[in-house]
Amino acid sequence: MSEFDPREVIDAVFPEDEKVNKAFQDVRDINEIIIEGGFDGEEGHLRALINECEGLLPFLGSVVTMSGKVIYFKFTPEDQETIVAKQVTINEAPVLAKGFAAMTLGDDTAEQYGHTFSFDMRQDGLVSPPANKSVPQFIGWARLDEVHIKPRDDNRYDIQEYLQTYVPEVLEDLDDRLLNTKNEVDALNALGGFGLSHGPVEDVDTQRNMVESYTNVLLEFDKVIPYSALVKGPIHIMDSDGDITATTIVDGWESALVVPSHVKMIPKFIYGQGSKPRFSKEVSIPALVADIHEVKNGIYEQKYITAGIPLGVNFIIRSNASNITEIEKPE
Repeated sequence: MSEFDPREVIDAVFPEDEKVNKAFQDVRDINEIIIEGGFDGEEGHLRALINECEGLLPFLGSVVTMSGKVIYFKFTPEDQETIVAKQVTINEAPVLAKGFAAMTLGDDTAEQYGHTFSFDMRQDGLVSPPANKSVPQFIGWARLDEVHIKPRDDNRYDIQEYLQTYVPEVLEDLDDRLLNTKNEVDALNALGGFGLSHGPVEDVDTQRNMVESYTNVLLEFDKVIPYSALVKGPIHIMDSDGDITATTIVDGWESALVVPSHVKMIPKFIYGQGSKPRFSKEVSIPALVADIHEVKNGIYEQKYITAGIPLGVNFIIRSNASNITEIEKPE
């Protein structure tokens, strides 16, 4: 990795972000006071100061790209005393930012606050964000001015890297379904029947989020003209946060106009098999999150509802980009 002054790089990344610069400088000041023995307050007061600094970080709890000198150790919460830390130099490694934490370095008697983060690592050394945020493989720590942290948005490469690492068969299935579709309607039809089986994985949300992100990168909806649709079966009503608040079941085909937003992975809803309707914890399926207008289900009187419509044989959609489309109801 080429030599650089991390502080200069940080300043270049955040040239006008006064909050981030203030947080870093405040933690530097706290470290200097601790090292000089000038802090005589209680530990709770010091932690409160650090929490204030963390509150200024826009990337707290998010994946960031980190470069520089870091110390890391295996995450074994039941036996912290036997951990042997290692110091390495990394270059643009994707890690999960966890805020600031104290560490005693070498023979120093005073703790210093620095960046803390978590990540997983394959046998070949490839670093990736932790598949399970609460049980990562490794915890890391770095001095403020020895690393370059670059906030980053999910992009197609990062998502592909995660899917290829943890669920390569899912990535292959999605590629087979989506890469050769002609438009967004074909893509939605191709997703019908897709299911994500989670197995023993604890952090199901990460898998869902990665599949959602990869899918939505390949979709672009026309949000000016509503799409024509036919719906039946379960429709999941959603709140402004995207959480399912209720489910209604449309018995027969009903016409509707929909304004799509995005595809969301939701637990599979199982009903109509003699048992009480329920959401499956083992399987997630894609649903189109959309504002639904003029659906005649006899329950909702609003002009539209925001809902997740499971993709598959119970959902037919047509584009109205050229003209209003009449969809003939299946027999």
